[in-house]
Amino acid sequence: MNDSIYQKTVFENRNASELYDIYMDDHKHKEAVHPKARECSLKNCTFKERHGKIIHSVKDNIIIQLWRSDGPWKPEDMDSLVILKFNQINDNAEIELNHLYIPENARQFVNKDAWDFLYWNPIKEYLKK
Repeated sequence: MNDSIYQKTVFENRNASELYDIYMDDHKHKEAVHPKARECSLKNCTFKERHGKIIHSVKDNIIIQLWRSDGPWKPEDMDSLVILKFNQINDNAEIELNHLYIPENARQFVNKDAWDFLYWNPIKEYLKK
């Protein structure tokens, strides 16, 4: 199984800077993502907490962070690397995700479906408000 995820997600009729702000603003991020993520159980793995440390960002453009979850990550596992690129394509925004160095024991839980379920779909619902 691969230790990385590459995924593009389109948000119709949205601005890339709006998505960047949702990801970076603690209040917006918690309101959009965490109610769903905190309580979810995905394939019998409860994601109680996710930890990310932003190591580089360019406003409205890119976020690079070290990332791990208390669920499937073992204490001795190194952090994975998440790169989020925010693209504007005409009237639509796109988030280009690269999630690298996912520990072997976490790969069945950290995948495209998990990102859709825990992040992209809740953000799309949040944007409908």
